[in-house]
Amino acid sequence: MKASDMSFILRPFALTALVLSCALFVACGGGGDDDADKGGSDDKAKADNKDTSGDNDKKDPNAILVEQARAALNSGDAKKTVELTTRIIEGDDTSNVAYSLRAAAQFDLKKVDAAKKDLAVVFDRKAATAMDHVTRGVILMDEGKSKEAADDFAKAVELDPSYVPGLLHHARALQDAKKHAQVVQIATLAITKDPNQIEAYIMRGKSHAVLGQASQALADLTHAARSRPNDPVILAYRARARLAQNDSTGAMEDVNKALELNADLTDAYLTRGLVRVRRLEFDDAYADLTHVTTIEPENIEAWRFRAAIRAKQGRHRDAVADWSEVIRLDSRDANAYLQRGFSYKKFGEEQKGIDDILTARRLDPKLDPSAN
Repeated sequence: MKASDMSFILRPFALTALVLSCALFVACGGGGDDDADKGGSDDKAKADNKDTSGDNDKKDPNAILVEQARAALNSGDAKKTVELTTRIIEGDDTSNVAYSLRAAAQFDLKKVDAAKKDLAVVFDRKAATAMDHVTRGVILMDEGKSKEAADDFAKAVELDPSYVPGLLHHARALQDAKKHAQVVQIATLAITKDPNQIEAYIMRGKSHAVLGQASQALADLTHAARSRPNDPVILAYRARARLAQNDSTGAMEDVNKALELNADLTDAYLTRGLVRVRRLEFDDAYADLTHVTTIEPENIEAWRFRAAIRAKQGRHRDAVADWSEVIRLDSRDANAYLQRGFSYKKFGEEQKGIDDILTARRLDPKLDPSAN
């Protein structure tokens, strides 16, 4: 597994789970456009979910079929959901609820084209709800259209700020965009709505760590680890938080356990490399970081630490090569130019060193070129 994959283990949720909390279904009593477009209110949802046994003979037959379709989808029977919603649509093709339910079921059945056709109906009618935006966003994400997917997730939250799947997917998109302060805000809202959302704790913990809030990160990831003690991803994240609090022993315990559980977890090798740097175990650290750069040549953090190790060991030609990789990945990394300039000068490439140092100062005037 790549480190980038770990950033969001939140693989798109099975849409069965999405149905559980979607306000879309408050429209099931009438299936009209107005109710579906509003996305429904909590009060109306409660009213629609009241026990009406004994009154079924007074209900619209389509409303009964919608309830049955919803129950089938919630129980994981996507095929039955498609059958029931198709019956509804054949009798009344104005039912937005039926199209939305069928789209979710088609997605669960991996019939993406069919799901997209049903979604197109509710979007063309301007009747899309939070669930519809999440469903479409998940499809777009699978197609590599991350920007469009992020827009859908944001719209889902705008339509229904209490819709937990929308909050989680929106937080995921924000974390991909490195908007960590917003991730903390959205993940916190998701946790408030549903304290059992472990993925929200993981996301919030990682973003706390990126923001330098080590104690909050450790608290979130420890909470997540209590629920999933053998989740290597959580352990690898927590190891980084422990390292930030100078607990290299605890960090090494977490990262070694993570690698026992999943020997392919690239981010765990990266974290173990950082722990070994802290312990001045440079050769072992270099081996871990080299493993990361071999698997993930775009992992800029691994290249940075490899370069720093080589410079520390006096192997400046190797350090120049590694700093060059950092610059390839981020041409505006002022510190990479500065450090490469120092290494150039160490083995006699004076002019190249001066040029790099000047570039560093141009990119960041606050850098001190004497701090070598």
